Amino acid sequence: MRTSRLMFFSALIFGLGGCATAEFKPGLQLPNQQGVRVLYEYPENVTYKTIGTVDAYVYRPGWGAPTVSDAMPKLIEKAAAAGGNALIVRNNQVGQFDRSISVTAEVLVVEWPKP
Repeated sequence: MRTSRLMFFSALIFGLGGCATAEFKPGLQLPNQQGVRVLYEYPENVTYKTIGTVDAYVYRPGWGAPTVSDAMPKLIEKAAAAGGNALIVRNNQVGQFDRSISVTAEVLVVEWPKP
């Protein structure tokens, strides 16, 4: 009986250690409603210029910590209002007790090729 419990707990521990998740994040996303693309690096083979930075602050009470994705709608809205059509997240800082996040993004005007 003791051996079977030991085997059960060993299998449970090794099974939990083997669990993993993967997430796909494309390098270039399609434009949203405001026409702002979220980039992960400077675009290649196109003309662009940086027009400034925008900041977003998100507070979420409860157990779940906010993420950069939670701040993205505010960043996109501010980038569009500034005249940009792309942004690159440059900095994020989680607040005290993981209840808030501050995110800074660089706003770009990119001359995308016509399809």
